[in-house]
Amino acid sequence: MTKSAPTSDPTAGANAAPASQDDSLGTLYGRAGLTLAAAAVGLYGVGATLTYDPNDPSLNVASDANPANLFGGPGAAFADVAVQTLGAGAPLAMTALFGAGVVRLARRAWIEPISKPRLLAGTAGVALVAGA
Repeated sequence: MTKSAPTSDPTAGANAAPASQDDSLGTLYGRAGLTLAAAAVGLYGVGATLTYDPNDPSLNVASDANPANLFGGPGAAFADVAVQTLGAGAPLAMTALFGAGVVRLARRAWIEPISKPRLLAGTAGVALVAGA
């Protein structure tokens, strides 16, 4: 049985050889898990930050009222931390995280190495919006 040459074609599919034959199975599972986590946390974050209400009970607001957040108390706390940290850029950051996960899933690039220039560009963009 012959081994196929490594490929970096993002459209090659989930059965494509990893970008490097030196990648361990744990590294590949880690990348796949990171892809799924990015999509899941991004989706949760989008829902939580878009339904953010500053009067919801959270880490810095004591209230007996029921949270108006889509995900209840945990969503209110998550949104509160995200908005306190990133300001108006919180929904954008969560949308970017969700989009990155979905794009990797759609391209079937679960185990491909994560593009460092894209990661840095996305982080810089969110930081610029958060600082505005």
